[in-house]
Amino acid sequence: MVVLIPKAPDPTDVGHFRPISLVHSFAKLIAKILSLRLAPKLGSLISPAQSAFLKTRCIHDSFLFVRNAARSLHRRKKPALLFKMDIAKAFDSISWEYLLELLQNLGFSAGWRDWIALLLQSSSSAVLLNGVEGELIDHHRGLRQGDPLSPFLFILAIDMLQRILD
Repeated sequence: MVVLIPKAPDPTDVGHFRPISLVHSFAKLIAKILSLRLAPKLGSLISPAQSAFLKTRCIHDSFLFVRNAARSLHRRKKPALLFKMDIAKAFDSISWEYLLELLQNLGFSAGWRDWIALLLQSSSSAVLLNGVEGELIDHHRGLRQGDPLSPFLFILAIDMLQRILD
């Protein structure tokens, strides 16, 4: 069930609403268990340059790194390129097929991949608007916002891009 919460008074456009998803408690429980088991292993699976969503790393280090790199490039006074990327709707853009193949390549067991596939495929929504529930919408890509497992799956997925750019 997706409930649309207004972001501003008197919303007139679909962009003025924030969708809040009500997820089945069994899915939340499984996602929490998997995230607790995955969290300690992430440090060895992703690039040291990746700092988002990890308790043992500080995302502020990334900002300091970029600032120092920009200063260093400026001091050299030679042509240089500093690449910054902001991925719009990042969680929504993750391909499930890619993610499951990546997990296999990283050595995750079939059992792990099956649980994650089950969680991903159980994702569907129905919009509740003015008290009326709309038709069921099946999802085919993306990660759930607010799911404890989603940030970890996201950094695993995005880490490959980081490694290519390094």
